[in-house]
Amino acid sequence: MLDVGTTMFLLIAGESKQKILHRGKVVHSDEQVFICEFQEHIWPDVGADVNAYCEVRGKFYQQGAKVMAQVQAAPCPILAFRRVGEPVSAEQRETYRVSLVTADIKATVGDEQRCAVVDVSPVGLAVVTAREYPVGGLIEVTITCEDETLKGEARVQTVRTRPDGKFRHGLLAMRENVKMRQGLERLTATMQRMQLRRLARVA
Repeated sequence: MLDVGTTMFLLIAGESKQKILHRGKVVHSDEQVFICEFQEHIWPDVGADVNAYCEVRGKFYQQGAKVMAQVQAAPCPILAFRRVGEPVSAEQRETYRVSLVTADIKATVGDEQRCAVVDVSPVGLAVVTAREYPVGGLIEVTITCEDETLKGEARVQTVRTRPDGKFRHGLLAMRENVKMRQGLERLTATMQRMQLRRLARVA
């Protein structure tokens, strides 16, 4: 993904609630870094969180990243990015999710405590918060369930405003946090088994 010559679209975390995508072209790419040239003037700060989107064999994917360097300002901006995590599908969820709406599991998101966890998967979760967090941004998340505490940074993948004025955030746990990913996988499997048992009793 994001090979040299690829057309990509950049989303800068917190830049706008309209989720503006900036078109660019990849001019360098390796396993850790990619460099892009843009036609319009954009100049995010070094260290800013971004999401890069591109098409791969007819499907859209997104790559989390941080601005590593401002290489050139004119005539066309050129920016270097450091990859954060693995590319994921931007079209649909690649892993199954289990609803936790009735499980009453809470998380601490940033400095917000007792945020409802509404679903979980082996690689992420969805939470409801009073505050809106920018797509592409990283945020600290802590979940305690069945005497196990999972803690680590997660990337905001999606944000949706709920009718009650709160915000539903889809979060992706960082691949580097193996302990959190493993804990999410165990929690997902446990909750799925519980739901299947309930369904079996109803049937």
